[in-house]
Amino acid sequence: MRDRRTLIIAAVGAVLILLIAGASLLIQRQLARLVAPAPTAVPAATASPTATVQPTATPTTPPTRTPVPTSPTPAPPTATPGPPTATPLPIAGPPSPGPVVTNTKLGVGVYGVVGIDTVRLFRPAMVLLQDPDVRTAAEYRANFPKALIVGRHFVRDGDSSLADCRNASEDHLAKGQAFADLVSRTALPLKDVVNAWVSDNEQATGSDPAQLTCHAQFQTGFVEQLQGKYQIAAVAGNEASGAIEPADYAKYFARPISEAAYFGIHAYGKPEARSLQTPDALYYALRYRLIHDALVKAGVGLPKNGFLLTETGLYEGWRGLVNDEQMAKDFIWLDQQLQQDSYVKGQFVFGLGPQNPYGLFEIQGTALIGMLGGYNAQHAGQP
Repeated sequence: MRDRRTLIIAAVGAVLILLIAGASLLIQRQLARLVAPAPTAVPAATASPTATVQPTATPTTPPTRTPVPTSPTPAPPTATPGPPTATPLPIAGPPSPGPVVTNTKLGVGVYGVVGIDTVRLFRPAMVLLQDPDVRTAAEYRANFPKALIVGRHFVRDGDSSLADCRNASEDHLAKGQAFADLVSRTALPLKDVVNAWVSDNEQATGSDPAQLTCHAQFQTGFVEQLQGKYQIAAVAGNEASGAIEPADYAKYFARPISEAAYFGIHAYGKPEARSLQTPDALYYALRYRLIHDALVKAGVGLPKNGFLLTETGLYEGWRGLVNDEQMAKDFIWLDQQLQQDSYVKGQFVFGLGPQNPYGLFEIQGTALIGMLGGYNAQHAGQP
């Protein structure tokens, strides 16, 4: 029992010693905290490279726009401005009573019943008349005494009077002679009024060389018969714009072109273009230059009286596609191009009174007539 008491006393003493030691250590730590400086925070840039950086969430609201400066200096334009707008073309009034003479190469084609006052407003340097009667032709000659007047006899595509190039047994030369006889019925009574007549219209294409030979024979018969038998000037050609390659005119049509008084060609703009003045205009509206050069290169004689652009305009027409002023400027631009080429006598704008489905080409009832008339009036001549 004494031994147990001794053990208990010893154990109690040990516990007391441990409590005293623990309390002393706690007191030392608290004193150290009170006198030590506060720890410095570690900058974010020095964080451990192994730490995973979470991406910043995309904001749900748009960023604030930069405030508009209050400087009086105007902001620069968002696009480079084009050339200054040209002065609008003047719209000419009706000319004074009496004959009208114009010294340009700008003319018009008349394909229906059109009042003479409308044509006088245009002041054409030349006129193409479709199937004119004696009275109408005389009226045009009285109003435009120095104008080149060209006649055209209208027949529909596929008419029996035209060459049937699918028929190899047909005498295409004789067919052209017969067409000249047909035209002469109208042309002879107007011999002193209408200067020349065209043959078939937009019949040949370059897709089939055999057809080119056929149409060349037809045109040869027409030219030789009309000029040789009736002493009436003929206009060879009159094919669609771009239908025949320039070199093929020299290869297949040398005879009718060199024998005819005039060579006609239709001059339209590039398909789907809204202007004649495209970068590739030489291949389209000015294609006549390529044809001329091909003829000269091949040694083909040029027509005695020169080239005629017997139809001109935009490929799909212009009404509803461009405004009157823009179209007028295109026709004036073309006239200015023709002024550079002495072998070209002029152009015939298509047109006044064309039949359906050519309503988009109609210039009647538009300001275009007065604008072109204003241009022609600036180059008026003496009767």
